Amino acid sequence: MKRILLTVVIFVITVAFMTTSFAEGKYIQYDLNKLAKKSQKRLKGLDKKIAKMEKEEKAIKKLDKLNNLYIRAEALYNQGKYNEAKALYLEIKRSAKDADIKAAACQKKQNLDKLRKENLKKEKAKRKAEKARQKKLAKQRKAKEKAAKKKELNRKKAARKTKRKGALIKLK
Repeated sequence: MKRILLTVVIFVITVAFMTTSFAEGKYIQYDLNKLAKKSQKRLKGLDKKIAKMEKEEKAIKKLDKLNNLYIRAEALYNQGKYNEAKALYLEIKRSAKDADIKAAACQKKQNLDKLRKENLKKEKAKRKAEKARQKKLAKQRKAKEKAAKKKELNRKKAARKTKRKGALIKLK
């Protein structure tokens, strides 16, 4: 009887393990199919994003080139080489009409504005922390001064008591 019961229990456990392992295999396969479909969707989106990023990078490079041209044009103008400076200014003017460059300039300006705001917030937080620190130090100084005054008063009282006792001892 025990053998039959033991055999049945082992059989049930074996069937349970095999069922779960087959079910897990199907689940993993299902997950893989689902992951493949999601990956395909992501790849489509990535191609668009990569193309957009490359376009933005090219526009930023053009913008940097225009900035360098402007610096050179200003230097030539300051040196009195007006014809050469005029040619550079005209090139800058022509290039500045490009929509991609305009978009890159706006994006760069927004990034700079965001950085400025963040820096202002950081500076404001630093000033606030410094003000709180100074206030705390002032309180500590006042507490030390108050303790020093109290100590001095106690010392003077003790000295007066000592003088009185000394005077009373001399009288007796």
